[in-house]
Amino acid sequence: MRWISQLKLRTRLNLILLSALTGLFMLVALLGYRDQQAQVRELALERARGIARQIIETRNYMAAVVGDEPARNPALTPQVVATGVARRLTADSDYVVRQISLRYRNPANLPDAYEHQRLQQMANQPQAEDYRVVSEGGQPVLRYLHRMDAEASCLRCHGDYAAAPDYIQRRFGPQHPSYNYQAGEMIGAISVQVPMAWLEQGIAANLQRDLFYRLIILLVIFFALGTLLRKFVLRPVLLASTAMQRVSRTGDLSTRLDLPAAQDEIGALLAAFNDMMAALQRSDLQLRESEERYRNLIEAAQAGIVTFLADGKIVISNRMAEEFFGISRRELLGRSVFDFLDDRTGLKQKIAQTVEPGGLDDRIETRLDRIRNANGQPLDVEVRLLLASSADRVPLYTLLLTRAGGNCALLADETAPDTP
Repeated sequence: MRWISQLKLRTRLNLILLSALTGLFMLVALLGYRDQQAQVRELALERARGIARQIIETRNYMAAVVGDEPARNPALTPQVVATGVARRLTADSDYVVRQISLRYRNPANLPDAYEHQRLQQMANQPQAEDYRVVSEGGQPVLRYLHRMDAEASCLRCHGDYAAAPDYIQRRFGPQHPSYNYQAGEMIGAISVQVPMAWLEQGIAANLQRDLFYRLIILLVIFFALGTLLRKFVLRPVLLASTAMQRVSRTGDLSTRLDLPAAQDEIGALLAAFNDMMAALQRSDLQLRESEERYRNLIEAAQAGIVTFLADGKIVISNRMAEEFFGISRRELLGRSVFDFLDDRTGLKQKIAQTVEPGGLDDRIETRLDRIRNANGQPLDVEVRLLLASSADRVPLYTLLLTRAGGNCALLADETAPDTP
């Protein structure tokens, strides 16, 4: 994930926003599919229930009003009439509707393995209906069973054998299992099979349409959020970043940012930047004034003043130092102060003993030393070493030089030939 941290802020925010909206789109698609699937199954279930109820009502009505007519016209048998009604109801569809029973009379009413299992369960655990989606031949199918209980009108043909009509007795003997039902006992069920393939196709079509519209909505949201983020978050942050880079590059402490109208965290950040720049500008002005006073002070001093680093590199010098070393301060800058001292080892040891600021101020020692100017001429001087600063662990040292005993004579005069 290191590559993400190397991306620009705008790119990272766009990726985060795009990832969130993509996840939201996938979640919406999943929930939409489940919702469509639930609606389609509920629709198929309601259709199966409607068909089963119509068949049961037709059968019960025929059983209640028909007398001996089935003896002369078997097509008026309640079960036959109900079967005919079922065929007409499903003539233009792929539905399969049957009347089934564990003690059937018509071989067409023989339950299949699935129906046999469900009928047994419904007989042992009274329930008005049973339904579930199963796979048959690799295709989803809704299997629906609606329980049929024996009513008083049903017992005329399915009760005691002796009480059954003659045409029933002639067709089915006393040992046939379709007799001896009791009122309220389950006599069979209406089985409805609804192929779900075409309904699943409808789900796909509806889902594609819904996802298309939702994708458009999410894209609009994405661009709207991106625009708002760029305007109210990214733009102020980028302006602050650009301003900081400009200050770092040019050192212009007068840089200020325009504050937004909103008093939020971004506005507080920009205001804090302006306050920081104002404080830095004041500090810089004070520092410049302090440096100017320092330069005026060392220029007015009657001693040579040299400020240098621990390695001896000279960074500041005054007019008197020019006289001591015999070269201009421009030429002194960058030279090593040790190049002008005879006892450079002693000064280096003294510097090595310096650990904390003020370590030398507690006891300023004045010692005699000999320096040599740019022409190699020696001069005895009084030397005082101070630790000027140790900011950022870079110590600065100051060397104060005055002529020994106020004698300005060069020691070279001592080496002149003796006079008689």
